[in-house]
Amino acid sequence: MGRHQPIIYNHVLLNHGNAYNKVNGEFTVPMTGVYYLNGDKSRNRK
Repeated sequence: MGRHQPIIYNHVLLNHGNAYNKVNGEFTVPMTGVYYLNGDKSRNRK
């Protein structure tokens, strides 16, 4: 993973208002405010 590369999650649990774009990994805020983003990235080896 390179610097400033978006993280694209295969599984998104909550995405109220569809602000997170699962295709390009961008989060677009719908209105001005304070946002708290939390994520967990793990790798499942088979």
